[in-house]
Amino acid sequence: MLLEDLPPLKETLYEVISAGLKNNIFDREDFDISKVSEFYKDIDFSKIEC
Repeated sequence: MLLEDLPPLKETLYEVISAGLKNNIFDREDFDISKVSEFYKDIDFSKIEC
């Protein structure tokens, strides 16, 4: 059950992050640093529109 719920949750998180960047809720500099961080290697940053 959990594995079935994860893909939609991941897409929702991409949408929330995109909206946060577009509305200046999330710091763009922090986002850029996160994109090159090894900690966030499992995140597909190409799916986040900004």
